[in-house]
Amino acid sequence: MIIYDKEFCRIEFNKDKGVLSQHWNGFTDSESFKEAIMFTLDFFQKEPSAKYLISDTLNQKAVRPEDGEWVAKEINPLLVKAGLKKMAFVMPQNVITQIGVKNFSTKTDAPMNINFLTTFEDALKWIIS
Repeated sequence: MIIYDKEFCRIEFNKDKGVLSQHWNGFTDSESFKEAIMFTLDFFQKEPSAKYLISDTLNQKAVRPEDGEWVAKEINPLLVKAGLKKMAFVMPQNVITQIGVKNFSTKTDAPMNINFLTTFEDALKWIIS
């Protein structure tokens, strides 16, 4: 079920599996990026069946390093506190964005089970295993 739909990001939730998936598209300015991230956090805090997060960055362009660090330092601990068990990234085609996504996982202080995969299908298989 689609729960958020903007040009830069579509968010879906599969309640049966407890999987929230973000599908990023193109460049996202800081304000829009934070809006989608805050929507995700709010959803996890309100929906007890949400346990897993897939961030499909395949078609995403690089986000500002400060925005990635904000998520890693500020948002990830809150997601874990809200019940996040696993997070998977579908790796982007853009090399600069790949670096940003990989750096994201090293900057978080939250104890997170994170994996980086090449397709959404692989991410979904891993996340529910």
